[in-house]
Amino acid sequence: MKIKDLKFREIDHHYFLLEDKKSIGRVGKNIHKRIDHPILLLGFIDHKEGLSFRVLGPISFVDNVLSLDLEYQKNEVIIYYDFFEEFTVSQVTKNIIDKIEGIQEIEDSMAKYDLPTSLKESREDTSLDRYRDLRLIDDIQFLLITKQGTEEGLWARIEEKQDNDLLLCTVLDKPQKKFGLKVGDKIYVKYIEHPKYQGLAFVKKA
Repeated sequence: MKIKDLKFREIDHHYFLLEDKKSIGRVGKNIHKRIDHPILLLGFIDHKEGLSFRVLGPISFVDNVLSLDLEYQKNEVIIYYDFFEEFTVSQVTKNIIDKIEGIQEIEDSMAKYDLPTSLKESREDTSLDRYRDLRLIDDIQFLLITKQGTEEGLWARIEEKQDNDLLLCTVLDKPQKKFGLKVGDKIYVKYIEHPKYQGLAFVKKA
């Protein structure tokens, strides 16, 4: 399978094996390492950089034990999605992953990318998918709507999903002055049903 054919939920928290020698060489060149064996990758979502992969290096098999190279356990070697987009990989099943020594330590160290918990919940909300950036998963498009019906489409980054369906977001684009917002402002966005628009829209400043 090619990475570009996978949806983001098929990448996030999933493991892949890169076996093509040419592709392995490209990864090695990127991280300045000589790698001669298949590479294990872990897909995840970085809040700012979007879809990403942690390079876990080659897997060794000694005395009937699968294990990761200690260097890749200690150091987070991360490459962003665009580099891997055209690569062909094989998904590694959980029953195999669970047999690899060092995996639990890896997963413990990667838990920070799912915080806060409400951010992880927003990624599981399929109703937001139509508004998401395809790579920057936490970035959504929303509308600013005036009383006169004027609309302006902007991008914001979800910081937290709240119980009342409000999304606490950070403004990423510079809106027109009449809206009184600027890049970096914290705002609330919510799905609304407007006479002229149904979708995510600005509700108020945080």
